[in-house]
Amino acid sequence: MAKITLPLHLDNNIALTLVFSAKESLFKAIYPRVNFYFDVVEMISICTETFRLRLKVKLTDELEEGSLFLEFIL
Repeated sequence: MAKITLPLHLDNNIALTLVFSAKESLFKAIYPRVNFYFDVVEMISICTETFRLRLKVKLTDELEEGSLFLEFIL
């Protein structure tokens, strides 16, 4: 598991909520393409306005292990 350094201004409870939300959003975007449940996404960085997530396994030919995703916090 990657160690995440949180931005200083984030409370731990808020940070955990944001991490869960980011992973859940990515799951909801990918699930219709793969049609099975998966929990193979790791958070690799959190910045002031963005999250970076990475797939830990290959899900499809287009969704390879190591694929990176960037999500913006609105």
